[in-house]
Amino acid sequence: MAAATTKDETPQRSRLLLLDGHSLAYRAFFALPVENFSTTTGQPTNAVYGFTAMLINVLRDEQPTHVAVSFDVSRSTFRTEEYADYKAGRAETPTDFKGQVSLVREVLDALR
Repeated sequence: MAAATTKDETPQRSRLLLLDGHSLAYRAFFALPVENFSTTTGQPTNAVYGFTAMLINVLRDEQPTHVAVSFDVSRSTFRTEEYADYKAGRAETPTDFKGQVSLVREVLDALR
């Protein structure tokens, strides 16, 4: 793939932005009060709103040519198989957060 060019045809280097989507959404969930962000049906959206705001800001500031976002998986991984105490002390994921991860993914799909 050829490098992107600017107006004066100077090659621009590709810039990949890697994001931990689960971590950013979780951070947004606790940063914004859930009672202030919900749909008319009562679905909490504080994590979705906060994640989207952070994403827009980092896209504006960093101007990447490519973006990849990763999310945690709900099954065990090699880390838990090799080290039983990996994330063992963590509290249960809040129910209001779990329902928002799929909405965050929808936001990302819409931005493709």
